[in-house]
Amino acid sequence: MIPAVIIYRTVGICLFDFPLLIPVVRVVAQLYIVVTCTVVLSTLSDVVGDVFSERDRWKDKPVRSYVQLSKIILWVLSVVFILAALVDRSPVVVIGSFGAATAILLIIFRDPLLGFVASVHMSLADLVRVGDWITVDKYGADGEVIEINLTTVKVQNWDMTLTIVPSYSLISDSFRNWRGMQDSNGRRIKRHINISLRSVRFCDEELLNRLRTLQILRGYIDSKQAEIAAYNEEKHIERANLANGRHLTNLGLFRIYALLYLENHSMINAEMTYMVRQLQSTEMGVPLEIYAFSKEKKWENFERVTSDLFDHFFSVLPQFELDINEYSELSVRTGKKEGKQ
Repeated sequence: MIPAVIIYRTVGICLFDFPLLIPVVRVVAQLYIVVTCTVVLSTLSDVVGDVFSERDRWKDKPVRSYVQLSKIILWVLSVVFILAALVDRSPVVVIGSFGAATAILLIIFRDPLLGFVASVHMSLADLVRVGDWITVDKYGADGEVIEINLTTVKVQNWDMTLTIVPSYSLISDSFRNWRGMQDSNGRRIKRHINISLRSVRFCDEELLNRLRTLQILRGYIDSKQAEIAAYNEEKHIERANLANGRHLTNLGLFRIYALLYLENHSMINAEMTYMVRQLQSTEMGVPLEIYAFSKEKKWENFERVTSDLFDHFFSVLPQFELDINEYSELSVRTGKKEGKQ
């Protein structure tokens, strides 16, 4: 800018014999100074933004949004000073004349303004950070936030595609942030097994003796049988029909077995909620839901723990003489019945 400043200050002396050129050269010098100042300050904003974004304390903050806003303000001021130089008026007068054009400017800069408000709100409320896993169903986004700009949030989906989500939509619409799960002590397992209703029955002595060989279930069977025997004796229950009184069922024992298995599993966090429960029975059978939290939160490790868990449950079901209700089997049986009718 130094040559331009020198020219601006000395043009009256150098072009003394050409008075018509003096105001023209001064305006050109002013425009050059304004544009150069704006470019320098804009570059400085980028540098400051890069420095702050590399610091651990600011890595998850929308620094780029603030940088972009500062650059917009710089260029707006630059336009004001350029117009002031062209019309030879004070910048304050030029700004005052913008009153009538305020509505148009608001329309032009609507998205940046909304984006800036959203960025500030997200930063203050700590809604989204760079590195968060978010799910925005409206835009089909399901992945990691890699960049937060003034008007958009860039999400890299797990299939490696990119989804651009408007910043303002994250405070005006609902979305899911998985940071709470990542910061917690476990990741939830919530899946169910459809048990065939035809296979549910009371346990006879032969089945109970076989199930006693399961180490984690042996103590429960003995204590429960003693409790049931005492109850039936007290109530004078006739044992000719198992529907009388209380008796153990194969489904109930499997439910307890699954619960004890979760309690003793090394990859299940027993300090968090875990249970095995029946859901509402349907035409697909009775769903038995496994609800627990895995210590492994990383996706591939979590899926491995979940698969190993259900592999075991599927393998042990026949020992309880329980069947899994498969849709294909049910369809065939239903078709046969309809044919007979």
